[in-house]
Amino acid sequence: MKWRYHRFMGSRRRALRCIVNLGVFLLLGAAVNVAVAWSLGAWSPYTGSFAREATDVELARVVKHGETVKFKETMVSSGRGIRNTYTPILDAALDAETRRMLASGAFVNFRVATPAVCVIESGFPCLAVKSVHVLHSSTFTTPMMLESQGGILLRNHVAIEGHPIGWMPVLPGFAINTIFYAAGEWALFAAPFVIRKGTRIKRGLCPTCAYPVGASEACSECGHAVKT
Repeated sequence: MKWRYHRFMGSRRRALRCIVNLGVFLLLGAAVNVAVAWSLGAWSPYTGSFAREATDVELARVVKHGETVKFKETMVSSGRGIRNTYTPILDAALDAETRRMLASGAFVNFRVATPAVCVIESGFPCLAVKSVHVLHSSTFTTPMMLESQGGILLRNHVAIEGHPIGWMPVLPGFAINTIFYAAGEWALFAAPFVIRKGTRIKRGLCPTCAYPVGASEACSECGHAVKT
């Protein structure tokens, strides 16, 4: 009966240890996930862009921020581990000045001047965090006004090429990345112990304390259950 008690207590301790280890590795995975996403958001360059029809979610986002959609089109700029979804909004004063400047033959930099609501997401291997930015620009001669939610822009304050640090999670990407990095950390830190345990079992030793167990079902030294 004594060995059964030791087996039960050993199994209980192992289960508790596994739960604690799982929680620790998931927390570490989440920390690495955020660090990678912030690094990519701050430094990864944009390599391409394309225009497409705006989705209902993007149109609703513009309305949510008290703005009016200029036309039902969205520009998407992307790079390695970063994506910017850029939906232009109406600005009557700026539109009037744009028409005047175009009529006079002056150069108009639409990438700088176009007001928009944009969502910038970053992360690897999946997009994991995001931030929302509303760019207002009343005229070409006045400074841009930027409202940010869930993050800040570090550099390139032109919203279409913004580089942010965001802290709003993107699901399921955040969860997938966390598990991905947690698995990598487990392989890095736990693999040597798994190899050591297998080696001890092959030599007829207790996998926990390395005490010789022979044909016993439990280690007489520490009570750990041993497969025979």
